[in-house]
Amino acid sequence: MWDNAPWTPRRWQEEALPLAISALREGKRPIISAIMGAGKSILIAELVYQGLKKLRPDMKIVVVAPRQALIRQLSKTIAGRCGTENVGVFFSDEKDLSKKVVITTFVSAPTVSKKVKVAMLVGDEVHGTEAEHFKSCYDELNPSCAIGFTATPYRADEKETLSLWDDVVYRYSAADALNDKVIVPWELIHWDGTGSSDVDDVC
Repeated sequence: MWDNAPWTPRRWQEEALPLAISALREGKRPIISAIMGAGKSILIAELVYQGLKKLRPDMKIVVVAPRQALIRQLSKTIAGRCGTENVGVFFSDEKDLSKKVVITTFVSAPTVSKKVKVAMLVGDEVHGTEAEHFKSCYDELNPSCAIGFTATPYRADEKETLSLWDDVVYRYSAADALNDKVIVPWELIHWDGTGSSDVDDVC
């Protein structure tokens, strides 16, 4: 795996990939938990690449995420691994369901569910999949397999529990990322209350 990839995988991605594939083969809906900035999109791209190898012509791989900016970023990363000819996006500005891989927003997922057969569903930032508009269409999407990614799999609010997903099969924490120098230590700076009250200016 990772052969001819346009990037070098990090240690955690190499560890997480076989665990994710194993869980999917067992019929589970696993979660990969990794801190923001760790490279979840690269692992997503590799999973999609592996999925394409076994994809039937009448099926699609659907990737869902909450925001349009994230859709664009994911489509670029996945296309870098899988080829632009295989990747389309579906949301308010663009509606391409002709490709093998469709990347869409949680809001647009109900529309996609009525138009394609889903072999694999990949959810990014799946702490947002508890929204009713997404939960209600999950059965319609009816994926043969599904995997989720999030930095925050454990929720204090019961209404935000990840009911669509099973266990976290791999966790890459802030401590792991700091140790691997994937992220740099943060610095706490107190604001003395003077000057502008605009949050952006203060930051």
